[in-house]
This record gives sequence, C-alpha cells and structure tokens, in this order.
Amino acid sequence: MTDRDFLFNKKFFQYTALFIIFCFLVLIQTTFFGRFAVQNAKLNLIFIAVFLLSFFSSTTEESGEKSNNFAVSAGFIGGFLLDIFSSLPFGVFTFTFLLLAFLIRKSHVFFHKSSKVAFMIAFLLSFLFYKVCFTAFATLLVLVFEGKLFFAWPIKLTTFIEILYNFVIAGLMFLLFRLKKS
Repeated sequence: MTDRDFLFNKKFFQYTALFIIFCFLVLIQTTFFGRFAVQNAKLNLIFIAVFLLSFFSSTTEESGEKSNNFAVSAGFIGGFLLDIFSSLPFGVFTFTFLLLAFLIRKSHVFFHKSSKVAFMIAFLLSFLFYKVCFTAFATLLVLVFEGKLFFAWPIKLTTFIEILYNFVIAGLMFLLFRLKKS
C-alpha cells in the first residue's frame, strides 16, 4: 500500500472523522456541559458515544466480513482525549473506555439491538461498570504514580442521577437510530 492509497483509504477517513468528532465532544463536555450539573451529576458525552458505537456496531457484518474494531478504537480515542483534559494520572479514562468498549462488543449475543429493554439493561450495566472500573483504575494509578492511597465509593446517589441524565440523551439517540432504520 502506498502513501497515496493510505490517504484515500475508507478506514483512514472513518478514523479521522471519529477523532475530529470526539475532539468536538470532549471540548463540549469539558467546557459547555461542565456547567450544567444536576445535583453534581454531569453529562458524559464520551461515554454515550462509546456505548452507542459499541452497542450498535458489535454485530454488524458487511459483505460477510467480520466487523472491524471501530468501537474499541472509539473507546481508545475518547479515553485518550479525556485523559488529556483530566488531572488524574494518564490512562485512567483510556483503560476504562477500552475495557468498556471491548466488553460491550463481546456481550452482543445477550442483547437484541432493536429491543428497548435490552438497550436499557445494557446501558445500566455499562454505566455501573464504567463507574466501578474508573474508580478502580484511578485508585490504582494514583497509588502507583503518586504513592497516595485514596478510596472513593463508586456508586453514590449522584451515580443514579448521572445514569438518568445520560440515559435521556442515549435514549434519544437510540430512538433516532430506530426511526432511521425503519
């Protein structure tokens, strides 16, 4: 493959567009939506995007080929960009979103893509897993790199408010996806 073939490759444009969209989402999340907290619960656009990409692309097979790792790449890009804006040790968001995207892709056999109940259960379990995994990675990396031990309980009252807050946006995206398909 020559340099010219690489630049005009479909996957190159997909990943470039994904990176640009995630840059925009991270900027909006950290600046604009950071001010709109409901009981200290904030909207997490990157989680929503990674979840939706992982949930809907986990079983797509085009022309008999297995689906690429686009959702896992989205988890890496989203986590990497959030790590840049975070005051935590680098890698907390990246590891969390990589693991989350991978697990959602692997659990696709349990969920039917058009079922509202399956979507709600998958979203709830994914968000709770995200909170627990994020806390575990943050605790571990702060201990390793800064030598400080802290403990933060990952499931609080604000977690349930965050679930509802984020689910409203993800649910609207789910409904738009279903309307587009029908």
